[in-house]
Amino acid sequence: MKKAMLILAAAILCILCITASAEETVPEMTFCDLSFRLELRPASGVKSAGVYQSADLSGKPAERIEADSGLVLLGSGKKSWKIQYGDKTGYVSKSKMNLAGIPDGHVPVSGAVSSSTLRMANTMVRPKDEDYILLNGVQELSAPVDYFAFFLWDEWQGKLERTWLYTPEKPVSAADTADWQRVMPTKGLNAGRKMLCIQGFSSGSGIVLARLPFFVAGKAEDPANLNSLCTFLPNDQRLLDSNPETCWSPTEKRKELTITLPEDTPAALLQVEWYKPPEKTEIRVFDKAGKILLNRTLETGFYVDAVELPENACTVVIHPYGTRLRMSSVRVYGKDYPREVVQQWQPMPDKLDMLLFSTHQDDEILFFSGLVPWYSHLGKKLGIVYMANCGRARYREALDGIWISGMRIHPVFLGYKDADVSSFDVATNLWPDSQTAIVREIRRCKPDVIVVQDLNGEYGHTQHRLTSSQVCRGTELASDPSYDPESAAQYGTWDVKKLYVHLYEKNQVHMDWHIPLEELGGFTPWEIAVEAFEMHHSQYGYFRMERQSITYDSSLFGLYRSTVGPDTKGNDMFEHID
Repeated sequence: MKKAMLILAAAILCILCITASAEETVPEMTFCDLSFRLELRPASGVKSAGVYQSADLSGKPAERIEADSGLVLLGSGKKSWKIQYGDKTGYVSKSKMNLAGIPDGHVPVSGAVSSSTLRMANTMVRPKDEDYILLNGVQELSAPVDYFAFFLWDEWQGKLERTWLYTPEKPVSAADTADWQRVMPTKGLNAGRKMLCIQGFSSGSGIVLARLPFFVAGKAEDPANLNSLCTFLPNDQRLLDSNPETCWSPTEKRKELTITLPEDTPAALLQVEWYKPPEKTEIRVFDKAGKILLNRTLETGFYVDAVELPENACTVVIHPYGTRLRMSSVRVYGKDYPREVVQQWQPMPDKLDMLLFSTHQDDEILFFSGLVPWYSHLGKKLGIVYMANCGRARYREALDGIWISGMRIHPVFLGYKDADVSSFDVATNLWPDSQTAIVREIRRCKPDVIVVQDLNGEYGHTQHRLTSSQVCRGTELASDPSYDPESAAQYGTWDVKKLYVHLYEKNQVHMDWHIPLEELGGFTPWEIAVEAFEMHHSQYGYFRMERQSITYDSSLFGLYRSTVGPDTKGNDMFEHID
């Protein structure tokens, strides 16, 4: 059997031996005998017992894998591997191709390789514009390498997405990325956060050359769920289409939703997305005998609720109070669902470290960029208040964006009318009680630090100006018990320690969003923000991080108000507080 397949098998089997540390050498490996002839069966064939078989196997000759085949492992079924070989994609029986034991979670992608000089050409790979993943750099090797393996780990899905091989004509003493320009095609890659692990192999040993974080642009596929194995009554496709703007509502005839869970695959989590959050909904979970295992009333006000399901759960009943409930989607997840992707929001606490006011759903990324990733991953309790209602789809985009930025506290959507008006007075009249609402939110969550948009509205947007003006005034009013005595009685007054305004000229801080952080998996806050803005699909034609965040410097803020003195460091919004 050709060496390329031998090394692929060895590379995959050795994964179990590679720890999550930054070790650069791999213990001795046992190579397995792969003397077989590979037959590709078309992916469009007829499914039978978990194996795809061609409709016509009339003596078509099998093909032999060549050393420079560019074999790509695409996926795994119960009995077959899905692979790409040259320009062909198909399936091969696991009995003929001994690559057993791909251990999800043990791919060598954790940690860093300090000596690596290899870098991504672009940390945001756009398959529409780039046919291949490109790297830069040359790295000298301590010993000649026969083959290179490239493992692509999907950080959000928590699984190995692709494996590529590159075989030089002869052993090499340097890893030259110029040789890899057409090794890793981008076609068909899932969008989202990735880690590329590069290994070099020689006889009996391997070395980890680099672990490179990057993103793939576009709309990521939803995490695998168990919906197709469940029975829904009523069976309304609007609950399953992943469209936040379509919804199911109860009727007099069908007042509740019943979900029968699969028997053979235990369910672990129920996620419900609402078109509009209900005031109250009851979730009841039963076992096979009809015994109630869980009875929970949801009154969170979240747009996305998640309920952990007890063991032996068989049936779930979602019972709304009233008939005005509108449910956008339901997803049932198994035990191994990717917890970093599936949203499970926390309520607004009684005390926040930082509160951001964002006029529209995306302003917190375009004009604050790395702020949410930076402080979220440093352990600060962050909250966001959105002023304008830009539509239900934009709410979904906002939740997706701040979730992958590291935020876990559900934001507040005040829901005021979105309008690009030229008159400040007209804008104020469109939001008649917004000043009171701002003060109420400040008192409710008692932030030490508040951050708001530019007083001049960045590019002059009147509603941006209104938000900033009212938040600046609101920080003063929040400590005055005579203003809105109702919220003062309910929450108490609050004196905000620090208020930062985007682009404000006085007492400025300049935040460096381009520092790689271990807490961010080696990504920079800027890179996380760029990924977060990819969630705002509806805005692609209007705004880009590379334009707005640079033109209206998203790293520059001024200290508008402080009860703890002026800043001296110039790069820490929590100076004199921590």
